[in-house]
Amino acid sequence: MPLVVLVSSMLAVILLIARLRVHAVLALFLGALFVALFSPGVPLADAASATATEFGVVCGRIGIVIALASVIGFALQHSGGAARISQAFLSLTGERRAHMSLWASGYVLSVPVFFDTVFFLMAPIIRAMYRRTGHNYPLYLCATLAGGAATHVFVPPTPGPLAMGATLGVDLGLLIIMGSVVALGGSMAGVAYGHWINRRWDGGNPLATVDATVDAEPAADLSRAPSTGYAFLPVVLPVVLIASRTILTTLELQFPGAELVAFLGDPNTALLLSAVLALDMARRTRGMTMSDLGTFSEGALATAGTIILITAAGGAYGAMLTRAGAGASLADVADAMHLPLLLLAYLMAALLKVAQGSSTVAMITTASVLQGIYASGMSGLPHPVYATLAISGGSLVVSWMNDSGFWVISRMARLSERDTFRLWTPVAAITGTVGFLIVVVLSWLVPLRP
Repeated sequence: MPLVVLVSSMLAVILLIARLRVHAVLALFLGALFVALFSPGVPLADAASATATEFGVVCGRIGIVIALASVIGFALQHSGGAARISQAFLSLTGERRAHMSLWASGYVLSVPVFFDTVFFLMAPIIRAMYRRTGHNYPLYLCATLAGGAATHVFVPPTPGPLAMGATLGVDLGLLIIMGSVVALGGSMAGVAYGHWINRRWDGGNPLATVDATVDAEPAADLSRAPSTGYAFLPVVLPVVLIASRTILTTLELQFPGAELVAFLGDPNTALLLSAVLALDMARRTRGMTMSDLGTFSEGALATAGTIILITAAGGAYGAMLTRAGAGASLADVADAMHLPLLLLAYLMAALLKVAQGSSTVAMITTASVLQGIYASGMSGLPHPVYATLAISGGSLVVSWMNDSGFWVISRMARLSERDTFRLWTPVAAITGTVGFLIVVVLSWLVPLRP
């Protein structure tokens, strides 16, 4: 019975999102309510309130962090900080290795900024670079996409990894460290594909009919952009603080300032400090008053609101599946089929991604299902950080026409649908799959205790 509830509820969620175009928040909440109705531990009269309670629990865990991360990304985008970071990487590599500067920009910027937004920022820079060099356009695109997509799915505080970490009980600092390693390896494989397709490209010049003046816009912003060090600070500070707390906790260090380090390294505190810095950067570069700053923040918080609602609805869905016993039943099936948990996580996320298009929804839903397996107390499970990252790899595997990112890349890169399939779809598949393989190897070499 629990597996029937699991499969039927997942099919219902996919149908609502992919076919009926119901918003993911409503689809996931309806899925959670459906499962609650068939959970033996939830009385019929309490099904709706129990679902709402779990919704609130997830909001409490990740709501503030997602909101603050959105503010940081919004401020970086509109202050010129993101453009300054890209320019800094380009200065380091030079035009001969410009693809590596584009990769590094995508890799770093997609940690605090949503991937779609990063590509909006980077696409004019890619086009301008191609106009200067006259070659390597496929390589420039693949390098940027590989770097940005990898950190988007593997490294918090982007919403998907952040929500999965909260769902599966993974320390955020550990997830940042391990996710960065996996994203590095996976994205390098994506860059390697870029080199391969670049030598075989027969797609012509996609910018031949585009007015070159369109691509000059980002350079103009640098005159008012913050300094390089200031631009990097909102990105680096929370990573350092959160990682410090993780090291402190893992090694059980005791010293006079340990409590202060733990306080500053709490994700809510670290991202709050970073958001204050990012908003101050935007205020200085745009000449805003404090009143203007409040209005400015509304755009970021509006974007975050939708993500928080999706994440919380997905968390409620997972909690109801756990109450229904779906996780334990799925664990028994996987054990009977001798299917490793990491492979199960990867395949489930990949199937959900193909079915409904959103990596974030695929990650949250899969993590919610696996939460039940970990809650069952089954022995021999890998550390949940590896399950989290395996899901991340699967959520990137297939990007096609039901993925909004597919169309953003197609239009901003001036690519036909056919060429988008040749460039972006393989990069996503290779980055996600190689990332998953790295996760498997790490789980063997560094078998952390759950």
